[in-house]
Amino acid sequence: MQSGITIRGFDGSGMCHEIILSDGTAILMDPYFSRTDNEKWLETIQKADYILLTHAHFDHDIDVGYLVKKFSSKVIVGAFCAMDVMKFHHIPYDNLIPATPGEMFHFPEFTLYAYRAKHNNNGGRIYAPSDDIAKNAVGLEGHQACDIWGSVESLDFSLVTGDNFRIMEVAGETFWNDAFLRADEFHPDLLIRQAGRRVKGVQVEPAALAELFLRYHAPVVIPAHYDMLLKKMGREKTDAYFAEVGKVMAEKSASRLLVPECGRFYHIGVSVEEK
Repeated sequence: MQSGITIRGFDGSGMCHEIILSDGTAILMDPYFSRTDNEKWLETIQKADYILLTHAHFDHDIDVGYLVKKFSSKVIVGAFCAMDVMKFHHIPYDNLIPATPGEMFHFPEFTLYAYRAKHNNNGGRIYAPSDDIAKNAVGLEGHQACDIWGSVESLDFSLVTGDNFRIMEVAGETFWNDAFLRADEFHPDLLIRQAGRRVKGVQVEPAALAELFLRYHAPVVIPAHYDMLLKKMGREKTDAYFAEVGKVMAEKSASRLLVPECGRFYHIGVSVEEK
């Protein structure tokens, strides 16, 4: 059995990642496949023991109900939005685990820490019953309560596996320095960090994103939620952008930027090979 984890991403589709621990435990983060170019990957998910939801916007929770029904997954979600997520996705009471910032969960397979986060800038949007960001998505009628909470409540997660591999997930804005201080104490082996960083609607320069990634001091960094980059810049320019980010990181640190090929599994861990 290899130590560490196996992971795959889906072209920056929200924060969506599939993580397989060395004991075979399967964790899905923010499952968002349906109604995207990545919909074909949904049926390749073979198990989902746990689902982590950073927040309840539809582009983070859209497939929760389907997966819970199929795999009886345990769903860890912010306590404020938990009831609305449960109602919309028809999650059994026994499968719902509401989480509040500062909580620690000792599951049999791993330890999970939940932290307060802040959603990205919403462009000045205010609460309005008629303004539902999922209103044009067929099948998501009634999701508005979840979407409202999605702009208010957001969680980051840190996870320690049974063989002490340490994963840190960070999304949204950096309004306070908690995440950087946590990283100093947590010493993540892997950082999954939201890469969409816009200033006045424009993605930050590669060097600025590289500096942000390096502040967490993780040996491996996987960018997430860069679907808007792909939409606005296209594949070629997005790849070139991340290549420059990785180059800046390599010049300043031993940290490696890993931009996963969509749907491809990668093993990340520590091993010794005799030559």
